[in-house]
Amino acid sequence: MGAEVAVVPVLALAILGSERFATLLGLLQLGSMLAVGLAPIVPGAIFDATESYAGALGFWIAALAAALVVALRMRLPASSSTLTST
Repeated sequence: MGAEVAVVPVLALAILGSERFATLLGLLQLGSMLAVGLAPIVPGAIFDATESYAGALGFWIAALAAALVVALRMRLPASSSTLTST
């Protein structure tokens, strides 16, 4: 966890740019905290309702697919030189 705290803002700055960095990092962290908070609740509720982990597995596959779509749609800002500077 220690490295994540230091690395995520640096990578976010490189990807999102500095123009609205604070707002965008806040939204990124909000999404992350919602996912961490819902991680045990949603699959647990699905298991309680169905007495099977198949629905929970389907939920996680759908969540990972959605995250993949979002990640693949991300682009570096046109004026970003953060990743290429030496």
